[in-house]
Amino acid sequence: MSVNRHERIIKWFENLINFNLVLIYFFKHIRNPRELIQRKIIANKLVIIGTGPSVNSDINKLLLDRDRNHYMVLNSLALSDLFIRLRPEYYVFVDPLFFIISNDRSDKVDSTIKRINNEVNWPMKLIVPKIYIKSSTISELKRNKFISFEFFSYKPIIGGTMGVSANLFSLGLASPHFKNVLVASIYYGILLGYRNLNIFGADHSWHEEMRLNNNKTLEISDRQFYSGEVNWIVQNENKDISLRPKTKLKRISEVLESYDYLKLYAKKSNVEIRNLSSKSWIDSFK
Repeated sequence: MSVNRHERIIKWFENLINFNLVLIYFFKHIRNPRELIQRKIIANKLVIIGTGPSVNSDINKLLLDRDRNHYMVLNSLALSDLFIRLRPEYYVFVDPLFFIISNDRSDKVDSTIKRINNEVNWPMKLIVPKIYIKSSTISELKRNKFISFEFFSYKPIIGGTMGVSANLFSLGLASPHFKNVLVASIYYGILLGYRNLNIFGADHSWHEEMRLNNNKTLEISDRQFYSGEVNWIVQNENKDISLRPKTKLKRISEVLESYDYLKLYAKKSNVEIRNLSSKSWIDSFK
């Protein structure tokens, strides 16, 4: 069998599998035809701001045209002075630690929720996964009359090519794996109807902030643009294999790959994404 014929057969089976994936997602997730309706196009530019240290170098740039731009922030950015200056239209939470009470929940999470509740006196929409709709965090934030909520279904796609995945994203039948909250923010920014997205604070330089101590235990610094001292956090006191350096590096690779899917999704949706972070390891966007 020739190489070309072999490749054509493989491609045919791949297309068949992808077609079946589309059918499975369609019948599994579409309960209302309105889910397929395109959202209204929003003319304003959406500026998405992460919490990477590069924000400190980019503050003046990201504040340009504040009156014409819409802003989306994430994680614990509310702990910074920039939060009040921005008065963002959107806030995105994906990490379960913001919703589930556990021993792993940090004081930073509680401080974030408290600050949002106490300081927000402008209309702001909180975007969170639907599975947390009954969480105590949502109940607490509902006390603030200025905060509204957008709950989305998290339907990560498994298998299929980037092209099929992008089509499913466009139909609202699937979503990328939210291995990072910025992935969710970009995805949802496109779904909202924005056609121009600018990104800041997307350093993604976690590999530069990893080290092994004398006990060969992994430590990672938790640096944000608003934090002062660098705190090194021990990652695997119990020698959990999921917290070894090779696994952390693999996860970083998977996060970076997610942006390639979003790049194709943006192209199919006629959306321009620009990564304007002065430092970033994301090479998928301009």
